Amino acid sequence: MTKFIDAIGVVYGRLTILERVLSPTKANLTYYKCKCNCGNIAIISRPNLVSGHTISCGCYKKELMTSNKYKETHNESRTRLYHTWQSMKQRCYDINIKEYKWYGARGIGICIEWMDYISFSNWAKGNGYKKHLTIDRIDNDGDYEPNNCKWSTTKQQNRNKTTTRFVELNGEKKGLGEWSEILNIPMSTMVNRANRKCSPEQILNTNYKRRNIETITPKEKEELLRKWESKN
Repeated sequence: MTKFIDAIGVVYGRLTILERVLSPTKANLTYYKCKCNCGNIAIISRPNLVSGHTISCGCYKKELMTSNKYKETHNESRTRLYHTWQSMKQRCYDINIKEYKWYGARGIGICIEWMDYISFSNWAKGNGYKKHLTIDRIDNDGDYEPNNCKWSTTKQQNRNKTTTRFVELNGEKKGLGEWSEILNIPMSTMVNRANRKCSPEQILNTNYKRRNIETITPKEKEELLRKWESKN
């Protein structure tokens, strides 16, 4: 059963959820009382919040209609870019999907401009979007917004995950995978060095070798002998 209490305080566009309320219609939908940034209170259904269909009490749409940005339709609902936009919103705001714990639960949100697909699409097409690329946050703890996003290959994006192990040397910080490619050191070698608490200089040294048998501890020596005996 969904824990609706988890949604209290979650921000969708300009709307902040205050509490769950009874459905104003006979429809079997979840509704929330929300406070808009402009100060108005609005009752919004959960599907409209999660999908991005409703991002304000109505004030944002009025602003768009008075500007030159407003369009009735964009004819891109079946495109890959539109799917990217929808997935981005779900990761940040849909508490029922598993990816939420890595995004929305960590406080990752989406800037108000990008809650409107047209604004997001215009930014994407003007900033290097191609069908083989994915949206990537420069600061892994930052929001989805123009100054913190770029388009990357899957390989490049994997280097920026929260699980990536970074090493910094002389003010240059990179993940082990990227260092491995630059220095031509096997990834397994670098991981082993990091696991042994080696210094950054040792991890990134192409000539660094493992300690010889005279310098290892008795426990390590015993483990090595046991492995050797098991192979012979």
